[in-house]
Amino acid sequence: MFVQAQHKDYWSKGEILLTTGERIEGKLVYASNAEVVSIKLGNGTQKTYSGTQIESFHFLDLSQELIRHFKKSILPNESREAVVEVVFEGDLQVLRSLRPKYRRFTQEGSVFNLFPTESYDHGRFQYFVHDGVCLRTFENFLHKGFTAKTKRWKKQLEDFRYRNQLDNGVESWLKIFFYYNTLENELKSNPYYFPKAVDSTQLIVGNYF
Repeated sequence: MFVQAQHKDYWSKGEILLTTGERIEGKLVYASNAEVVSIKLGNGTQKTYSGTQIESFHFLDLSQELIRHFKKSILPNESREAVVEVVFEGDLQVLRSLRPKYRRFTQEGSVFNLFPTESYDHGRFQYFVHDGVCLRTFENFLHKGFTAKTKRWKKQLEDFRYRNQLDNGVESWLKIFFYYNTLENELKSNPYYFPKAVDSTQLIVGNYF
């Protein structure tokens, strides 16, 4: 399989884990709309792998100053194994994948290392949440699982939403999920101390979203 990925700005140091168990290090570029990753080896050789050959991979996205992680997962709304990006880990793991209508492959039209830099960019992606039991679509989790899962931190999460003037957009919910993970991590780190709400001004969310 061929993927046009010659622009030097897109190549970043990373590693691929193949389904065979082989690990390959080099400079990577990911064609998001085709679920195809290419790698340049130290000797100048370039190889390309399709989603069926990949188990996982990661690379340093210099444009976002972020190490981005990708893996295979079966999407609940498509019943297929797809390459998804791990937005963040924790008690709630959030994944994202390009929406089907944006997934097409042409040699000239590949979209490399696609990342939602603006709020409206999230509309090109579908998001999924793994709550420790099952993987659900973003919408399904908010409708059926969020309230029960986060009951312990209801007041803290409401205060966090108010302080940061969050709405019902994807970016706002991602920040709330990340904050929930932070609260859970603090509780697990201090098992004999029930933490008070963390001041939202001290929470570094980073540019995961």
